[in-house]
Amino acid sequence: MTLTESILQKFHAEFDKGVKHPLPAQLCAGTLEDSVLWTYMHQDLLFFNLGLNVFGQVLRLCDHPPSMIVLGKQIGFISNDENDYFTRVLKELKDAGVAGPDDLLLPKVKEYLDYLQELRESDSYVEVITAMWLFEKFYLEWPLANPIKDGLPYKYQKWIDLHAGPEFSQWVDFLASEVDRVGNSNPKLVEDTFTKALDLEIAFFEDCYTYKQ
Repeated sequence: MTLTESILQKFHAEFDKGVKHPLPAQLCAGTLEDSVLWTYMHQDLLFFNLGLNVFGQVLRLCDHPPSMIVLGKQIGFISNDENDYFTRVLKELKDAGVAGPDDLLLPKVKEYLDYLQELRESDSYVEVITAMWLFEKFYLEWPLANPIKDGLPYKYQKWIDLHAGPEFSQWVDFLASEVDRVGNSNPKLVEDTFTKALDLEIAFFEDCYTYKQ
């Protein structure tokens, strides 16, 4: 069993609880209220923008040329496809009159952004690549953990599609292989990073889901 497999097994219950949270479950069912979707996307765009800096840091810290190529290609992909989605859906929801305040920053989201800032300044490839693996593994699994309704509107289906399919799965497998490649030098750091990032992901969902405009 690899290091990443053992961690997923050890924390399966908490991980499973997170990916089956009502927010992604309702998104997959097409029943998530527009006001909640706006809150989620507005807050996730903040995460996305700072996350690009974390991508840059992990690329800077990587000492394995083949891995550097994969990381660089993925930065280009998310900069185009995910950014376009945010722009379109947030505008659509604003035009429908369900947008909240532009300066909204929920408490648990702020905690998560503060953590991203820590990662941006970290000099530990083990730490940053582990966090990135958790981020992406979590998002790969929630579309798999929840029934997806046929014929969903773009605002739901495209977000699911961005985190599903063979290409995204291969990307997550690559991140796991990187953690396995370097993580045995400090398995405690890998586990601590995994659990911290997982807790923040779940809290992010909960804060967005329960916020009332």
